Amino acid sequence: GGSSGNTLLASGLETLVGSSGFDTVFLGSSGNTLAVSGLEILVGGAGSDAVTFGGDGNTVTLRGIETLTGGAGSDALTLGDTGATATVSLFETILGGTGSDAVTLGGAGNTLATGGLETLIGGSGTDVVTLGSAGTTLLLSAIETLIGGSGTDAVTLGTG
Repeated sequence: GGSSGNTLLASGLETLVGSSGFDTVFLGSSGNTLAVSGLEILVGGAGSDAVTFGGDGNTVTLRGIETLTGGAGSDALTLGDTGATATVSLFETILGGTGSDAVTLGGAGNTLATGGLETLIGGSGTDVVTLGSAGTTLLLSAIETLIGGSGTDAVTLGTG
């Protein structure tokens, strides 16, 4: 990829590294399992997609990805505008899009800041969540520590 960025339809890859420009990648419809880094937008296909990010830290907008794992760096995720249902691990920031977003945290334990999600379900590890400053209305379950933001937060506790 060049420095001006790329728009790409990708399928059957195991590793994908973005350029220094703004890169948008659409995954093929058969389902994909791949490692990525350096992408700004990632859109999953009709199949089940599992993505692991590289260790340098990533800031990405995504939609249509069912399983997402951050790398060793500080990773920030913004969910696309179509609504998302995803299992997410090792991300430090998760922001929901305009659609209805439901996130299940992976089992290793997570410490993250979030905003704009409608449903958040903790994993089997110890999860610490800080809500954003805009105010949050959230259905929450299996989270061990919840810290409210400066806005008005309305939290409904779910079962589990």
